[in-house]
Amino acid sequence: MRKIFLLFAVFTLIAIGVHAAEKMSVEDQLWANEKAIWDGFKSGDQKAFSMIADDGLSADPMGVMTKAQMMQMMSDMKMTDYTFADQKAQMVDHDTYILHYTCSATGTYKGQPMPAGKSHCSSVWNKRGGKWVGVYHQETPMMQMGEQTMQH
Repeated sequence: MRKIFLLFAVFTLIAIGVHAAEKMSVEDQLWANEKAIWDGFKSGDQKAFSMIADDGLSADPMGVMTKAQMMQMMSDMKMTDYTFADQKAQMVDHDTYILHYTCSATGTYKGQPMPAGKSHCSSVWNKRGGKWVGVYHQETPMMQMGEQTMQH
């Protein structure tokens, strides 16, 4: 009986370890995908949009955009740099994750400087047909009060 309990405990620990490793690899893959899309915006490479679902949407202070509208916006944007911070991944279920982070980006849009400051960003990734695709992205500029940025 003791051997059976010991074997059960060992297999349980192995299963937990495998699940944790699997979760980490999915999160790492999704962060790499998120970065690849931002890199695509920075370089003007529309191949990055292959990671966005055809029915994907994005919401920011300019409004809600379809994938086609995001691709059009890219032609008017010249991003020079961006940084991520405060990265968190949230598993909704095995096929859906939400990435949360803050982002600072510099560049121009239609020849005008992009607004300075950080934004709160979230992206929803869904596994469809065995492939992770971005289905929703939002950016909310952080409020500035005096010299401090408002954060929770």
